[in-house]
Amino acid sequence: MQEVKSVKNLLDVDIKLPTNHMDCSSVDLGYVTNRILKELRARQKVGASTLMNFRRSCRDGLVGMVDKLQQKSPLKYILVKNMGFLDPVKMSDENETDLLKGMLRRTLAYLVDHGRVNDQDCDEILLQYAHFIDDVVQKNNSTFAEFNPLCDRVDTLLHSCMSKEKEFQKLWKMCRQLLLLSHGQGTVERGFSVNRKIEVENLVEDTYRAQRVIADHLRVVGGITNVAIDKELLLSVSCARQRYMASKKREETQAKNQKRKALFEEIEELQSKKKRMERDMQVLVDSADKYALKAESTGQLTLIAKSNSLRHGAKEKKAELEKLEKKLEEKRLQFKSK
Repeated sequence: MQEVKSVKNLLDVDIKLPTNHMDCSSVDLGYVTNRILKELRARQKVGASTLMNFRRSCRDGLVGMVDKLQQKSPLKYILVKNMGFLDPVKMSDENETDLLKGMLRRTLAYLVDHGRVNDQDCDEILLQYAHFIDDVVQKNNSTFAEFNPLCDRVDTLLHSCMSKEKEFQKLWKMCRQLLLLSHGQGTVERGFSVNRKIEVENLVEDTYRAQRVIADHLRVVGGITNVAIDKELLLSVSCARQRYMASKKREETQAKNQKRKALFEEIEELQSKKKRMERDMQVLVDSADKYALKAESTGQLTLIAKSNSLRHGAKEKKAELEKLEKKLEEKRLQFKSK
């Protein structure tokens, strides 16, 4: 294991090779098991050879379990190992660019071999990917750098940045194929059960419980005509309207609090988005100034064009920021009025 430096090396380890196994006496069986074995050994109910065979069986069980994990591991597939070029966080890191392009080349080679991508489009896809990182990712650096896989979606982010742009159409077509790969059918199968939906939308738990209590009571007393109409029952019925109104008022209060909470969370999200846009705009302005200074010192006109492009992007960000600030102010007024 000391020679394992990457995921590929880990999958290449031969689990079943005896020279890669620990000695049977070094297998960790756990505290309770070791205590029981010591007691059995002390009472001479088992011999040393039996204990050794037991340890060997435990080791073989672990070997079989790890071997099955290796067989079922998605990391055995070329696409899974190289789809890291879709990682938004890595895209935002300039030091990872060469590594991501290498992953994309291996992915394209696999897709070409299986007839999913035309080999004549590979160079253009690579060029579009490079432009995507230089232009789109750089303009929205904070969005990509702060991507959280626990609550954000890669397909949603790439669709918003890539699908509507004509210059990235071939790249998006290839990425869409990868993002549509099956990750299991648990979500579909969960939708087959309609019982729970019927229960939630029509009858709540308290209603089910009340119906069961009423049915049981009628069964015990022998029918509805045998139900005793006592003072306690009459009092409960007379107060039903008051309980209903009190329950309705609580529900209205809860609904109002939930709306206020949702509005507060939306304001916080807009404020966070505003900060990200301000950082992105500042990055674009700084990059434009850097290219302008470099063009002045080197005399390269292409740098001027790139500087102007970045300034144009900064102006667009500023316009979006103004709209966002207006929307944020409206939400704050709504929050104060509630």
